[in-house]
Amino acid sequence: MEEDQNRVLPALDRLVAIDEVSAVFVFNEDNEILAKHMPNHYTDAALVQVAARIQGVLQYGAEIGEEIKESVFQFENYGAMIKLFSDTYTMAVFFDRDAEVALLRQPVNLAILNIDKAVRKVEVGLMEDAARSDLAQAARQAEREIYQVTGDDANGYFRRLSLLANYYLGPLGIEILEHSFREQNLALPIKKRIDMLHIVQYCAEHIANPAHREAYLVAGENLMDRLKFES
Repeated sequence: MEEDQNRVLPALDRLVAIDEVSAVFVFNEDNEILAKHMPNHYTDAALVQVAARIQGVLQYGAEIGEEIKESVFQFENYGAMIKLFSDTYTMAVFFDRDAEVALLRQPVNLAILNIDKAVRKVEVGLMEDAARSDLAQAARQAEREIYQVTGDDANGYFRRLSLLANYYLGPLGIEILEHSFREQNLALPIKKRIDMLHIVQYCAEHIANPAHREAYLVAGENLMDRLKFES
């Protein structure tokens, strides 16, 4: 049980929180399961068999000269998406067959960004041995970086942005918000209006519906008008 808990990553937790997503796991080129969020009845042995079948698809692509970095197909009663990253790792996501695949690409890519960052934090010389035991810890560290860099949300502005992002972006809101900080090298607490404006605009780019995007921008502008920033 403890071993399984060590392989539960925040990025996978958030991905499975999406209603259409049923399960997800990450494995390497040797079919070793590095992280997973699966129903309890899926043992490692069963996942290794699934990984081997997926590897067979990838190998077939290589044999015919088609390098497969991403593929979507039907797997038993589920839709499945596989994505390769960091050269040797594969994420397999299982979702409802009727789910809109295009809407799942963004959350899957966000999860991979976090896990990829975690993998790269492991020293290159120790990758083969250390990544297997340190992946979960490194991922948690990577996802906490926004708080560690700045301390805490002293003025509460980040919390207010979180509520706004969650309302307009749903379960992905907080992850997109955190990623915006990392992408723009911003720090907590937020003190300048221009910094919050950049954050709001970054998040707005991830809202597909034009009317919802405009409503979010207006709400963000109203929030900024109520807050006190440094001059």
